[in-house]
Amino acid sequence: MANPPSASEAGRDADMEPREFEVVIEVPRGSFFKRALDGRMVFILPLLRPFNYGAVSAYLGLESDLLDAVVLGPNERPKATASASTR
Repeated sequence: MANPPSASEAGRDADMEPREFEVVIEVPRGSFFKRALDGRMVFILPLLRPFNYGAVSAYLGLESDLLDAVVLGPNERPKATASASTR
């Protein structure tokens, strides 16, 4: 399996058409719990999240971890995927 492109490589596509990608929701809006991609609870947050927080599994961030993502919209269940656009 090939490594996902880094965030700097993804930025080269900025002039291209908008793309869609999957975001895995790790902390649903209104939750205290962060879950790993396999569904187990990893962390209890001190405050409720006011948004859906997760990771874009197709890209690596600058720190070589999956690229973080905030998804605005309705609540999502843990391990759910949401479609998002780069524009």
